[in-house]
Amino acid sequence: MKNLYIPSLKNKGIDDFTTDTGIKVRRFISPILRKIVNIACVRKIVLEGYPVLEKDTPYIFTSTHDFKHDVHAAIASMDRHGYLLEGTTNHIDYNPEFYAVFINGLIHVDRFDEKSRKESVPKMERIIKSGSSIMMYPEGAWNNHESMPVLPLFKGPYLVANNLKKQGYNVKIVPMAQYQNFDEKEVYVKVGEPIDIASYDSKEGLIKLRDALATLKWELMEEHAPRVKREDLGNDPRSLFLKEREKEYLRGNWKDDCYDEEIIMYKDKNIPYREDVLKPFENVKITKENAHLIAPFLVEIENEKKYDLKEHMHKVHAKVKK
Repeated sequence: MKNLYIPSLKNKGIDDFTTDTGIKVRRFISPILRKIVNIACVRKIVLEGYPVLEKDTPYIFTSTHDFKHDVHAAIASMDRHGYLLEGTTNHIDYNPEFYAVFINGLIHVDRFDEKSRKESVPKMERIIKSGSSIMMYPEGAWNNHESMPVLPLFKGPYLVANNLKKQGYNVKIVPMAQYQNFDEKEVYVKVGEPIDIASYDSKEGLIKLRDALATLKWELMEEHAPRVKREDLGNDPRSLFLKEREKEYLRGNWKDDCYDEEIIMYKDKNIPYREDVLKPFENVKITKENAHLIAPFLVEIENEKKYDLKEHMHKVHAKVKK
């Protein structure tokens, strides 16, 4: 069943996505809602560290993003009210849990719509100026990478902080890391010291934020990740990782196949990524003269296709919905 009213937020502008009264009411009920979310979450939320933040001061909270209940954990862990920047259209349309997110405060951004992306920044600025905080996930989507604790960050946190600084508001970024080990019931959360990201240029500021997030997450992993011997991982650990990510996505009960929207990663145009370097070799014609050079790359490309999570989830969704 499609959600009522919430989908209309996709078409709301800067001035009408929320009312001034709505912001005040949400700020008033926030302490009660955070307790309800903590109790209602099917996973136990364990807060392992939290800085002393200035009272009655808005911040931009930025969290790592890995699993279904990290939105619940973020809302429950914050010590103040914050609107959530959310980019999952399928949840807006169909997920009944998003009535709670709407009650908390919600800014929707369509990641594939330039107008929506641009308008999300002044929407967040409006909330900050009202005295409430913002919660966002600057990785843009779940981190499905096997070896990067934190993906490259989108520029949203910096844009908001820098724009506000030009207007006389010095708003700091609060990094938050979350960790959950596959099927275990606990979600571990650790929050770091605020960062004045707007005192740097965009590139350096985002590097400092990503470093802070990765450090916090690594500390949680050191404390709570299981110790596994390499010999116990079998011959194909990447396939095990792929199946675990599949299980986590299926917990989300997606109505539509929206994995082209959900499985993304920010890419700096100035950085050559491995998959982008390999892709041109798919179109190279093999001859006797170049086979010894090209064939190894084609074998590697075919091998990588086995671990393409997006294509894998397209197939899983089609099978589940039959």
